[in-house]
Amino acid sequence: MFSIYDGKDRTAERTCKRGNGFLKELKSIFQEMRIVYSFDKIPIRIPTERWEHVILGHPEMIDFEIEVFETLSNPDVVFEGNNLEKIAVKDYLINLGKIIVVVYKELNKEDGFLVTSFLTSKMSRLEKKKMIWKK
Repeated sequence: MFSIYDGKDRTAERTCKRGNGFLKELKSIFQEMRIVYSFDKIPIRIPTERWEHVILGHPEMIDFEIEVFETLSNPDVVFEGNNLEKIAVKDYLINLGKIIVVVYKELNKEDGFLVTSFLTSKMSRLEKKKMIWKK
C-alpha cells in the first residue's frame, strides 16, 4: 500500500493512455506535486518535470506509474547508488524477466525526490552495489 499526496489533501490514482498527445494528457494529470512515502517513511517528491523525464527517457514506464509508487513504498530490496541516492527494486514482472528500478535521493529525513525509474533484466549489475535494506 502506498500514499500519494497531490497537494489537495486527497489520495489520487490516475492513469494515462498511450498515443498522440499523451504528453499533453500527462501534463494535465500531473499538474500537482506528487509525494510518495518511501519504505522508510520519507516523503519523496515527484514533480511533473521528473515524471516527464522518466517517461520520455523510458516510454515503457508510462503504464507502470502505480508500480513505481509501490516500489518506492514497498520495495523488495534497496541499494545505495554512486552519489548516495537510493535504488529501490521490485520484481513485478518475474515471468518476463524484468524488474522495476526506482532511483531517488533523500535530502534529509523530511524530503527527497525521484531521480528516474526504468525496467531492467540486469539484477546482477545492481547486486554489485551496497545493499542497504531487504524485505
